[in-house]
Amino acid sequence: MKHKRIHSYPVIFTTKMPIFQSAVAIIAYTETPTQDELQSLRQCLTVLNRHPLFLVCPQSMAPDIYLAEAQKLGAHLNLAQFKNKYFTSVNTYNRLMLCSEFYRRFEAYEYILLYQLDAWVFYDALERWCAKGYSYIGAPFFNDRGELFPFAGNGGFSLRRIPDFIALLEGTLKPAHWNYAFMKIQLPAKTPFRAQIKQFLHRMEMGVCRLSSKIYCRFMYDHEDFIFSKAFSLAGKSRVPPPQQAAFFSFERRPNLLYTWTEKKLPFGCHAYKKYNSDFWQSHM
Repeated sequence: MKHKRIHSYPVIFTTKMPIFQSAVAIIAYTETPTQDELQSLRQCLTVLNRHPLFLVCPQSMAPDIYLAEAQKLGAHLNLAQFKNKYFTSVNTYNRLMLCSEFYRRFEAYEYILLYQLDAWVFYDALERWCAKGYSYIGAPFFNDRGELFPFAGNGGFSLRRIPDFIALLEGTLKPAHWNYAFMKIQLPAKTPFRAQIKQFLHRMEMGVCRLSSKIYCRFMYDHEDFIFSKAFSLAGKSRVPPPQQAAFFSFERRPNLLYTWTEKKLPFGCHAYKKYNSDFWQSHM
């Protein structure tokens, strides 16, 4: 089967508008996926096969198994290969996601759906979510104590608006766009003292982001999805959906609770379904 290879090279800044609405980027780290990863891949290729599909993987990785699965299902899987150094750990993957070059490789599209192979898509609602106009959408965030964060969401199954990510990472968002009220949000914490420390650090982060979103995204030490969720929440109320709406897009932690939020309707997709409350998902997959 012929497949389109997207070569790795620096992209010059362009003001061209996206040509297509959306594409799907499936993230792969190794040449030999596990059985769970294969099931996730097949589900994605089956449900979302009418959209452009890309396999994001290391330059040195032979994609034969993934391409063979796509061929069996009548899907066309393009390659988007990046330097091997970005696929060695969670931290290096975070660096790839925080690099504007990644998003410039997909700038022919307005939106990209990132699909990790521990995710699952239930039905095709991609165009519906693109039409809402958000910059970033992912599952609601809960901390280890089950407390809800005031922004969403998780990056393992997430929708990203390419022009907005490029603007954020290259520092071209205008200060007038910032949502200063977001600085006043109290983050969940276990004790009053810890709450004060977290609030102080939160305000420092937001101050850095207002000065330069590029510096903020490059130097803040956190998971990429957490960084983007906070940055886009600061960049305007309409750029990221509230957690209660994000639940209709995806579940990750506390799926039983999120299922009540959606009035027992399954979301567009989910992430880490084997890690968090796998018993819940057994009756839905």
